Amino acid sequence: MDAVSPGILRNESRLSQGPLLLVNPPRDTLAHRLRQDGRSVRCATQDFGDLRWLQAADIDAEFAPVPQLEGSEETVILFLPREKERLAMLLHAIASGMDTRARLWLVGENRGGIKSSPRHLRLHFQHANALDKARHCGLFEATGPGPGKPFDLDDYVTDWSI
Repeated sequence: MDAVSPGILRNESRLSQGPLLLVNPPRDTLAHRLRQDGRSVRCATQDFGDLRWLQAADIDAEFAPVPQLEGSEETVILFLPREKERLAMLLHAIASGMDTRARLWLVGENRGGIKSSPRHLRLHFQHANALDKARHCGLFEATGPGPGKPFDLDDYVTDWSI
């Protein structure tokens, strides 16, 4: 199991039985474990190799630059990306698409930058707090998506000269 997955499972009792979206989940048994109680679990990934692995593991998954929220998700779990720009894009997309009563869990390793995530969360959410800090990992919860600028993927396009 990936290093961050046990932190989610330790806090599973805080999750409702409503639909759950995992964004860029690791290749482990976490999705299967979360759906054991009859919970609907869907995954969105930005990595095609991960998509193929998730599909082979019989997990409902989609491949997209940003997750497509259906509005019915009660919790979105975002696995911390390494790049701060990608984190900003994902947080903006999720906050713009999620229901106001839904919540976001952001999980990651200390060496990946999870300790600085509250400042990123507060740019798009009204409330952010730590749920779990153990085994060199952190889990943060954010609620109340802020009334910010609507998400547009074109705002995150970057060109490089080679």
